[in-house]
Amino acid sequence: MTDSIQNALIFEIGEMIVEDPRYADDAWHSISLVATIGEDVEELTAFRFDEAGQSSPGTPRRGGAILDKLIELREQMQQTGGGAFVQCLIQIKKPDYDLTVKFEHDDPERWSPGSVSMDMSAFADALRPA
Repeated sequence: MTDSIQNALIFEIGEMIVEDPRYADDAWHSISLVATIGEDVEELTAFRFDEAGQSSPGTPRRGGAILDKLIELREQMQQTGGGAFVQCLIQIKKPDYDLTVKFEHDDPERWSPGSVSMDMSAFADALRPA
C-alpha cells in the first residue's frame, strides 16, 4: 500500500513538472530537476535540454507546489521506513516522457554545483539524462 502511495506521488510530481508553464513551449527534449530539502533549505534547480543537448536553466514557475509535493513524498518515505532524502534528482526524457527519480539520503550536495558562476554548463552536463 505505501509503495503505491509513493509511486502515485512520484507520478504526480512528474506530471506537475511536464505541465508547468515554464516547459509549455514544448521545445525541450529532456529535463533534470534537483530538489534539496532539509531543515534550513528547500530549493529547486532545473535545466532543460534541447534535442542537440544544449542546456538552459529554468526552474518551474510552479516550483513551490512541486516542492510541497516533494516534501509530502519525503514525509511518506520517512513514515514507511525508507528514510528522509536530502536531495532528489528527477529526470524526464521525451519522446515517451520517461521518468527517472533518484534519492540521496546522506549527502545534501551530491547534485549541487561545485561553485556558482555565470557558466553553469558543466553542472548542467552532469545532470543531463543519459
